[in-house]
Amino acid sequence: MYDNLLYKYIAATGGTPDSESNLNGIEKSYAHIAEEARTQYTLGYYSHQPSIDGKFRKIDVRVDRPGLEVIAKTGYYPSAQDAH
Repeated sequence: MYDNLLYKYIAATGGTPDSESNLNGIEKSYAHIAEEARTQYTLGYYSHQPSIDGKFRKIDVRVDRPGLEVIAKTGYYPSAQDAH
């Protein structure tokens, strides 16, 4: 199942797979997702590199607080929208 393209997207975007097949499992997954969403932060930054150079930009997020879990994508390719 890990050769499925979806798992590559999940890993690249910092997500986690969550597949359920019955109502109870779906409800538990939804509760877990809702709990995660309440404890998330959005970080932003401006790069000093050219806006669109076609290069993959690595992201490394670190926190200096024990017990916190960082879930983040590994990087991104800049798009035309990033130039604005």
